[in-house]
Amino acid sequence: MALHRVQLPSPNHSGPRPSSRLLVLHTSEGAQDFRSLGNFLANPSSQVSYNCGVDNTTATQCGEYVQWNLTPWAAMAANSWGPHLCMCTPSGASQGWSRQTWLNDHDTMIRAAAAWVAEEAGRTGAPI
Repeated sequence: MALHRVQLPSPNHSGPRPSSRLLVLHTSEGAQDFRSLGNFLANPSSQVSYNCGVDNTTATQCGEYVQWNLTPWAAMAANSWGPHLCMCTPSGASQGWSRQTWLNDHDTMIRAAAAWVAEEAGRTGAPI
């Protein structure tokens, strides 16, 4: 099933992305749902963006902040390497969550991220 992409545009992006060789996944380390992350990214002064974001509330929706073919401002020199997804997590998740925490407590977010990866790999030809 295709993800429903909720449009939450960010002004923080560059022109067309020159490459789709990778699919890049991040954690937000603060915003815990894709709508609150979208509110933050909508502010030009944040100077950051992702193509999409997912959270642990739904496996069937994602926030779309920057159109898939444009370059988000997420990873400095790697911005142009491919689409970027942000998984919404509280501060400290990347250091403090064990594999079991991710699998047991955040299955919904992982399923949404997997759906995004499948869609983007199909669209861009990026290897999984």
